[in-house]
Amino acid sequence: MHVIQLAALCKVPDLHSRGYQRALSPLLQDLGCLEHDGVFIESLGQSVQGTVSVVVADNLAAHSLEGFVQSFRAGYVYRFCKATREEIQSSAVGDGEFTPRTKASHDHDLQDVLQGDGHSQFGVQRDCVLRESLQCFHTITGFPPDVLHDLFEGIVPVELALCIQEMMLKYFTLEYLNKKIVTFPYQHADKTDKPHPIPKNFARKKTIGGNGHENLTLLRLLPLMIGNMVPEEDGFWNVLMDLKEVVEVVLSPKFDEDSIQYLQTKIQDHRQILQEVFPEFRLFPKHHYLEHYPDLIRCFGPLVHLWTMRFEGKHRFFKRVIYDTQNFKNVLKTLATRHQHVVAYFLNTPSFFKPHQQITDVSSVLVSSLPEVA
Repeated sequence: MHVIQLAALCKVPDLHSRGYQRALSPLLQDLGCLEHDGVFIESLGQSVQGTVSVVVADNLAAHSLEGFVQSFRAGYVYRFCKATREEIQSSAVGDGEFTPRTKASHDHDLQDVLQGDGHSQFGVQRDCVLRESLQCFHTITGFPPDVLHDLFEGIVPVELALCIQEMMLKYFTLEYLNKKIVTFPYQHADKTDKPHPIPKNFARKKTIGGNGHENLTLLRLLPLMIGNMVPEEDGFWNVLMDLKEVVEVVLSPKFDEDSIQYLQTKIQDHRQILQEVFPEFRLFPKHHYLEHYPDLIRCFGPLVHLWTMRFEGKHRFFKRVIYDTQNFKNVLKTLATRHQHVVAYFLNTPSFFKPHQQITDVSSVLVSSLPEVA
């Protein structure tokens, strides 16, 4: 967590009133210098140039920074293709009916916006400030999806609420499920990420709530909690088990073409069974994002390396500083100062740059001298 560095802090009202260009101006100047001049590495005897590869953000922040529309209720609300909210209800990405966004098509749409009356064109409202300032960055290839907000704080809690509500009518009560959640013998990291009891009003809210860690743990351990109470052929149970398998594959740290094809098949199967079991359910935009994951993995690599989970954890530090200090004057300076003090502390620890395992002595032996093992 401490290797995540602080680049800039800005209040949301200032961001809305001044815009990204003004708010990120110091950072963009440094990044421009890194692109053009680079950083001189003494051991190499030369300068090494760099740039921004990708920007990790949730969907709302990504759309805001990219220059796309920030409403996900109607129109062209997807940054990976030119689909509408209504079209995704009847057609899947695998059907090939949605036009994917490319660098060329995005540049064309952006020119139409800039030369027109300012109205959005296929969801494009303005240019991305990073693309305006950096030569090697493009909007279409610079914003990967976020597994945390798409799945664990989006699809998973909603579908858990859908299926649990129906299964409670047949197999168990909410009190029974919550008792299982509370008394389950969590081990290792699950002790920290154990889910909270499901609230009584979850059916009205149409989601079980909770954070991403908790929802991931609940989905993964749910078969051990109530699997003995639900028949294997139950449709609601199969929806959750299909979703569980999709999640496990998405979180894989490595992919080859076979595993990507398998993921694509499982996502298609999940969509089909979800719409069969819940014919009145309207797919969320995040369901459509999920259908793009196979192609996006080919573009960005394993998405688990690009999610916002670690950055959400980093945010907790700043929230804790505000809570502990109770100082609301010049908040940005307070946060930045406290953060740099913590960074300085860890940089000064002897073990910060050392690997977890260190070898102090090495000796060579002949293989023939080793004892035989039966």
